[in-house]
Amino acid sequence: MSKLVPVSLERYVYHLKLHNRFAALIEQTEPEFQPLPEAKTVSAEDVDFASRNFHYRHELALMKKNSPQVAQAEAALSRQNSTPVKNEEDA
Repeated sequence: MSKLVPVSLERYVYHLKLHNRFAALIEQTEPEFQPLPEAKTVSAEDVDFASRNFHYRHELALMKKNSPQVAQAEAALSRQNSTPVKNEEDA
């Protein structure tokens, strides 16, 4: 509950000066007003690299490249005739 109390102008100025004098002494680093850390942008590449998914995909691609099935498929494709067809009748 609050009450209004009449205060003279001199008394008000005295309290204002007193407040201004001691307000500078108040610690400015109160824990509830600590500055927040900077916001940082995180890209999908950063998450991919940090979670080691990049390395997993790279190793998986190397394993696929060196597998016998891939070698057979590459050999079969290299033996095929790869000349372009100009008309459907030529095929």
